[in-house]
Amino acid sequence: LEDALELLYACNALDRHGRLTTPIGEQLALLPIDPMLGRMLIASGELKCTEQALSIAAMLSVRSVFHIPRYHKNDAYRAHRELQMREGDHLTL
Repeated sequence: LEDALELLYACNALDRHGRLTTPIGEQLALLPIDPMLGRMLIASGELKCTEQALSIAAMLSVRSVFHIPRYHKNDAYRAHRELQMREGDHLTL
C-alpha cells in the first residue's frame, strides 16, 4: 500500500495529505490503466504527442502484441524475426 501511495504522489495524483490533486489526480482516477501510463497520457495532451503516447500505452498494457498460433509456431517465429529491429520490439512496432 505504501508503494502505491508513493507512486501516486510521484505522479502528482496525491498531495502531501493523501488527497487527490486537481486536475491530475482526478483525471488519473478516471483512467482504467496503470497510474504511470495514465500520467503519461495526461502529460501527452499538454505536450501535443497524444497519438504517440496512446501507441506506447497500448503496447505496454499487453503481455505481447505478437500472436503465436499453436500449430504454426515456427512460421510465426520466423515472421517475427524478419520484423525485428536490433533496438527492440517497441521500435519494431
